[in-house]
Amino acid sequence: MAKFIFIRHGESELNQEKKFFGWLNPHLTEKGRNQAKNIIEKIPEYDFIFSSPLNRTLETANIINKLNKEIIVDEKLKEINFGDFEGLSYEEIKLKFPIEVENWLKMSYEYKFPNGESPLELIERCKIFIESHKNSNGTFLIITHFGIINAILCSYISENIKSFWKFKPHFASITTLEYINEYFSLVNFNVD
Repeated sequence: MAKFIFIRHGESELNQEKKFFGWLNPHLTEKGRNQAKNIIEKIPEYDFIFSSPLNRTLETANIINKLNKEIIVDEKLKEINFGDFEGLSYEEIKLKFPIEVENWLKMSYEYKFPNGESPLELIERCKIFIESHKNSNGTFLIITHFGIINAILCSYISENIKSFWKFKPHFASITTLEYINEYFSLVNFNVD
């Protein structure tokens, strides 16, 4: 059996500013560091720990790595790339890219951010990660992002791409999936 424990990173500097950012690389805020510290005792034993390479996830991983395992950094665990929208608020995006916002609202999960990627591309990236580990025995602690957790849930739990924007993982929360007998089960969501 493979168990996947996903942890969303703690609050970062750009989360406070309500900016779109995926591949931008802010650090955790003091609140974000405290959020990570507050879930340490809720994290079960794990065999492997993976993290996105971005500061906010690596900082969270270093805080919660209570077993002092080697943190394996994997590019596939990075947040969605918002491309030209990176670092902008929704209001700024609407002013600067009105036609793109219309397309985004119409196309939703199929929309590819200018010079970025689409939720569909993110999902494919996530599936490569999960598929490469799902037949392993062990527990995987994975420190990652809002978009990655949503991609995993809509791929393996709701099995519907239309649910991509419907999940709201909290900062420094735990979401657990198990893979047993070729079937994924949601064990918990948003434990914080």
